[in-house]
Formats: sequence, structure tokens, C-alpha cells
Amino acid sequence: MSLLTKLRSENPSAKSLVISQFTSMLNIVETPLKAEGFNFVRLDGKMTQRKRAEVIELFDERGSDSPTVMLLSLKAGGVGLNLTAASRVFLLDPVS
Repeated sequence: MSLLTKLRSENPSAKSLVISQFTSMLNIVETPLKAEGFNFVRLDGKMTQRKRAEVIELFDERGSDSPTVMLLSLKAGGVGLNLTAASRVFLLDPVS
């Protein structure tokens, strides 16, 4: 979270992908994102193709109110997505 917060303070329009192979990890990350007031979207395998397309379109927007963070499950994101809107990628997985 500290890196996302720092990035937002340096460049409020910078976009980041937060990727995990575990949706439970994405669930954990949602709480501090909401608490810090981040505008974010989520793409995971439970979503319909239509909803996935909507989320990608929202994330690709460049407006001041567009999402700056996308939470992405590795399995859902590994299907040929072209997410060039993001300038940073964070890979998160729990350590055993």
C-alpha cells in the first residue's frame, strides 16, 4: 500500500496493476484501497466476459475520475489482455 500511496502522491493519474494468483489476496488488498480512497476496479475469473470487457474499458480511460488501480487475478489476466494503460505492476502472493 505504501508504494501505491507514494505513486499516487507523485502522479495522481499513474495507473497500476496489482496481480495475484489468489483471489483471497485480492480480497485483502481491497480493504486498504477503499480506506485510502483509491478508485479501483477488479478483474477475476468469476466475472462474465461482458463485465470483464467493461472493467478493462474503465481502466483504459484517461479521465481524472478513472480507476488508477486494477486488481487482477493471474488466471483471468492470463488470457491475452493488453493492459498498456498501467505504468506499474505489483505481483502479490502470500509467503508460506
